[in-house]
Amino acid sequence: MPVCTRSYPPAKNCLWRGAGILYIAMLLAGLVAGFWPDALYVSHGRRGAPLPTLQTVAIAQCLYLLVVWPIVQAFRSDGPHGPMRPVAAIRESVLLLVVGVPFYVVAGQFADASGNDLARTVMAVAGLLPLAWAAALWMATCRPGRPAVLLTMLALTLGAPATYYILREFLGATASGPARIFLQGSPITFTWEVARSQVPRWVPMPAWPVLAWLAIGAAAALINVAASVRTVPKDL
Repeated sequence: MPVCTRSYPPAKNCLWRGAGILYIAMLLAGLVAGFWPDALYVSHGRRGAPLPTLQTVAIAQCLYLLVVWPIVQAFRSDGPHGPMRPVAAIRESVLLLVVGVPFYVVAGQFADASGNDLARTVMAVAGLLPLAWAAALWMATCRPGRPAVLLTMLALTLGAPATYYILREFLGATASGPARIFLQGSPITFTWEVARSQVPRWVPMPAWPVLAWLAIGAAAALINVAASVRTVPKDL
């Protein structure tokens, strides 16, 4: 019995069904959360600073793409239509990114963000798409591997920031020391830093996290394809 299946019967785009409603709700929740930043974290130097609405919207989008959307693909693959075709899934993820742009514009108004800030944030989130594609591919085609994929995504999005916080707050690590790898390596905290307002550059920096996500996503997708090819039974 094959471990990873690769069968793509016709499947409808379910973006504007339950998954689409959840996506819009998460973006709205991210926007609202930006008005009460002290409820998310305690900052000793925030007085007078712009609201982090752009940052919170970007984080909500990251969480959906990396955690929720792969789970959605897993549920779809178990349904009567089967998994979405890779091209359709990629097209949907790009559409999700585009749908988030109006939320960025509104959030940017409250965050006093410039055009550079908006462009930089969109580019940072777009850099996560290959990683999201790979996670969705594994969740849709390899049921035994779903727990490992989900744990990996949770480790990247939540585990790495938590590790950085513990190192900084309880172990005395410095922001410029080795602990910064956890800060920059997590899509959540990296996007938070990139989406800060009134930064002159328009390209996300440093570049190594985005390059690492691209490499991890490509490698994971290739491994999935190779595993599927090896496990597909030959025609008699």
